[in-house]
Order: sequence, then structure tokens, then C-alpha cells
Amino acid sequence: MKKARLLAIGDDVCDKYLSRGKMYPGGQAVNTCAYAVMNGVEAAFLGKFGSDEVAQCLKDTLDALGIDRSRCRNFEGENGFACVTLAGSDRVFIGSNKGGVAAVNPYGFTQEDLDYIKGFDLIYSDLNAYVEDDLPLIASAGVPIAYDFSLRWTDEYLARICPHIQVALLSCAHLDKEAREREMRKAASYGVPLVLGTIGEEGSGCCTGIAFTMPRRFSPTTSSTPWAPATPTSPPSSAVC
Repeated sequence: MKKARLLAIGDDVCDKYLSRGKMYPGGQAVNTCAYAVMNGVEAAFLGKFGSDEVAQCLKDTLDALGIDRSRCRNFEGENGFACVTLAGSDRVFIGSNKGGVAAVNPYGFTQEDLDYIKGFDLIYSDLNAYVEDDLPLIASAGVPIAYDFSLRWTDEYLARICPHIQVALLSCAHLDKEAREREMRKAASYGVPLVLGTIGEEGSGCCTGIAFTMPRRFSPTTSSTPWAPATPTSPPSSAVC
């Protein structure tokens, strides 16, 4: 059977743990690639790299995992990073460079990029990808797009993004039951066929615009390997720089 192929377009950052003097590679798009590869999916990453040690750490990590990065953009300047310390067992984010080169340099997608994109079964992107203006063009490749809104969305942002994607991912653990259903149905009303709402240890709910389901509580399998996720989730790799 042919392996599924995933392309993640978006963020690549390192979390610099000041208390440890180490940095860990991550970012939602990079983490998605790592999880995909660990589950037998062929994955590729298309993002923006700086020219510093943070960028090299990320490149080395992707190469070690066998994740294609051949279509990534390279710019002079700082790669995205965040500074983190520990308060007991909790991570505390001190600050960041606001995306570094990714925030100020466009992707500049070409026809060659679109031809490359057409070779995948699914595209993943997220609200930290700086890809909003490019979504209509990416969508023209005809590959389904799953877009992660995390827990930061507005009605205006949903209306802007949802018409161009096939799956909306919403982090809903901070919402009560009624608000979860309201926000998921709202996303569906903007034209996205499938909305998934994650609810932490309670699992995930699903909305198709007509049908709406929420899960029974379950006990998730937890990973203990260190990685730097963009949001507090269980880490997928032991990479460290």
C-alpha cells in the first residue's frame, strides 16, 4: 500500500531553555512532520529558515528524521525562537523574537512550488505560519488543507481562512460544552467541511455543519521524550541542540 504523504507549511522554531542552556526544535508544523513520520507517514516541511544556529538545529533535526525540506526558504537573519525557563515542573515563556525572518519575508510561492504541493495527499498549516495571504493560491493546487487555529481565533479570522480549507482544528479545552459546540458550528458555517475540536484528556469532537459529536472521556497515552512543542503537548522526539 502506498504511504500517505503529508506536507506541513509553516513554523519552525526552537525553545531556548535558559535554565538548562539548551534549545529544543519545534513549532507546530515541524512537530506535525515529526509525529507523522513516527506513525509511518511520509512527511515534508516547507517553511522559512534564518541563517543562525537555531536554523541549523532545525535543519539538522529534520534531516535526521528523514523529512524533506528541499522547498524551504532561506533568509539572512534570526530564525524564530522563544525563551523559556522552568518554575518547578511548569514551563514559563519569557519572550520571543516574534517569528524572526518568517514574520517579515514572504514565501513567494511559484508554479514549481504548486507542482510540488500537488504530489501530497494532505497539507497542514497553522496560525503561526504567516501563510494567510497565500492560502487561496495553495488551495488552487487541489490538495486538502488542514489548518490549526490553536485556541486563538476570531470570527473575522475564521471567515478569512475557512473558505480555503477542508479541515479546521480548534483547541477547545478552555471552553465549556456550549461554547465548544457554538465555536465549532461557527467555523463550519464559513464553509469548511470538517471541524475537529480538541479537548485535552477528554479527546476530540467533530462537526460537519450538520452532525455534531463529542467524545467520551478516555485516558491518553503519554510520551515522555523531550521535544519543544509550540503548545503544551506531549513531545515527539529526543532532539536537542
